[in-house]
Amino acid sequence: MLDKNVAVSVLNTQALARAKINAENFKNGIDKKLKYGESKCARYVKKALIAGGASAKNSGIESAKNYGPWLLENNFKVVDNATTV
Repeated sequence: MLDKNVAVSVLNTQALARAKINAENFKNGIDKKLKYGESKCARYVKKALIAGGASAKNSGIESAKNYGPWLLENNFKVVDNATTV
């Protein structure tokens, strides 16, 4: 069973760590603009879900567009009429 509180805590911790690195790099002139997830959002979410109790089985996915089957295996449900941006 997924512990949402653990998953969200892990996700927040990872986001804060990334934000600190980004802010420091920006402040020191290493980066000219602030970066966010470096196109690794799905990876961070996957790590958080596994920490919260989702199965790591079949989780070797890197692209968010391919996460559907793994999420279904972990008892997530399809949201009808949902759109993506």
